[in-house]
Parts: sequence; structure tokens; C-alpha cells
Amino acid sequence: MRTTGRVGTSPIEASAKMHFKCETSEIIHKIKTDERFAYSFLYGNSQVPGKSISGLRSRILNQIRMSYGVVVDPADFNTVLYEHLYSEGTWKVLDTYDFKASFYSWLSTVAMHCIMVYLEENHLIKVSRARTVGNTLLKWKDKSSDYCQLMLDDLVHVPFFHDFLAAVMVDRKSDETIQQEFNLDNYQDALKASEKMLKLILINTENYYNDFLVERSARKIMVSSDFLTTIEQRHALNSTHDNPLYDVLGVTPADSMFQDYVIDFLYNFTNKLGWSDEDCFVWQSRFIKNMKPQEVANSLSKRSRPWVDTRYSKLNARFKGAIREWWDNMNI
Repeated sequence: MRTTGRVGTSPIEASAKMHFKCETSEIIHKIKTDERFAYSFLYGNSQVPGKSISGLRSRILNQIRMSYGVVVDPADFNTVLYEHLYSEGTWKVLDTYDFKASFYSWLSTVAMHCIMVYLEENHLIKVSRARTVGNTLLKWKDKSSDYCQLMLDDLVHVPFFHDFLAAVMVDRKSDETIQQEFNLDNYQDALKASEKMLKLILINTENYYNDFLVERSARKIMVSSDFLTTIEQRHALNSTHDNPLYDVLGVTPADSMFQDYVIDFLYNFTNKLGWSDEDCFVWQSRFIKNMKPQEVANSLSKRSRPWVDTRYSKLNARFKGAIREWWDNMNI
């Protein structure tokens, strides 16, 4: 007798899926709970299934070499992926895996994204992408007031936006003054709306003012990228200045002594975290001095390159937590 309706999963298929899920769950659990396994899995070269990502790593590095002509050190690949997966001191990124695809397929996608971001941020490759409101920043502070006025007169024809941006970019009045003059309930909301409108005009119309837009990922000071990101994320809306670093350092990126202030702050801050001298040396050498991991390892007796990679990742997670807590306490 024939039956109709949806054909269910066969016992063999169900058994295979269950085995796949159990096997993958075991790998994820061991990564989270066994530091030695996590290291050998992410850094090792074992060809035994489930023991390392050696094959995945080789495939991605070969793809990058053939596509961009860039040879990536496998150790750098390992560290970039480790730092992403071990985010802020936990393996929470692994919790986003939903078992819909194979674990290695999912991990390959994650790893490719991480290493591409790393290569682009370090200017080893350049990826072409369309400009959007989200991936661009307005750059006007290094422009003259006359040039800003010319740009606004040419491009911005909505009276409110034109006058508001003129007060910001041309007259360069304080936030409080502009809020009072325009009778605004919230200066930041008006600023965001005006900047969004101007970005859209710059992106979508033919004009001579492309120098007003820069990619958001561009940073003048690589040494403090994580620090800058953390502070910007914690920036209070009622800041007394339009750059959050002014509240911390008393200077902005436009000041000639900016980098010196940032470096002094980072040394002083981490020296007060109660870390050992060795930990301070590892973190400060990698984060502030931008030393290569092997250089740091060579400077330490009885320490290997992999140990430096792992230790720096954990210290960096602790630093991010400490800087967030410090910033939040500043704004209580």
C-alpha cells in the first residue's frame, strides 16, 4: 500500500546527523574547556580529522595567495582567528554556530572574514567596496572654513541642514551654542541626521568634494586601534567635546602630541592592572610597540612564539574589560 505525504528522514540519515552533531559538540566543548586542545586544534598541523584546522588553514592561505599575491604567515592566521574566537575572554563566538552547516564550513567562513579584515586593516590588500553612510566618515576639520562653506553652498540646499552644518563646519561653534541657537531638543540627533544627509549627497551625486569622505576603517594610529574603538563605544552623549578622546587625554587626533599622549596613557594604565612584569612586557610590546610575536618570544627566556600568541590574546581580552570598566566608572 502506497502512502502519501512528506517523506521523513530515514533512520540512517537521522543516525548520521546525530553522530555529526555529537562529534561537533565534542570538539566545541574541548576547545572551550581544554586549553591544550584549543591550542593544538587552532595552531597545530595534524591531518587527523577533528584534531586541527590544518587543511582549512592551507586552503584559505592558498586562496589569498592566488587571488591577491599576498603570502600570509600561518602563525598570523592562527592568531587572528584565535583572537576572534576567544572574544573578550570567552569562546562566545562558538556559541553562534547553529549546526546547519558543517562546523568546518562555518569555521572556514569565519576565518576567511577575519583574515581579510586583518589584511585590509594592515594595508596588505585593498578590497574594493561601495561607499555607504555606515562605512564612511566626514573629514572636514583639516579643511578651511571657506572650503567647507563652498561645499555646503554647492551641495546642501535644504535650509536647516545647510545652516546647521555651516554652524558646525564653517563657524565651528560649540555644541551648546548650536543647540541653543537652533532650539534643539537633542544636538546629537540633529548632527547625526545632518551628517547622514551630507554623506548621501557626497556618495550619490557627481561633485568635486570626495576629499570630505574617508573610509571608517582608516586609522592614523595603529597602536591604539582597540583602545580608540573601546573609548568611542563608551563615549557619553553629553561629552563636552565632539571627540571622546578629548575627555580622556585633553587632546584630539588633530593635535601634534596626540600619539605621545595615547602611548603614555596606555603604559600608565596597564602598569596599574596588577600584571606581572612579563605580562606587561608581552602586552605592551605587541599592542603599543607593534613588535612581531617572534621578536617578543626571543626577548623572553624559555618562551615560545605560540605561548606569546596565546598569552597576548588573553591579556588583550583582560585589557578591553578593564578599559571598559574604567570608562564606565569615569561617567558615573
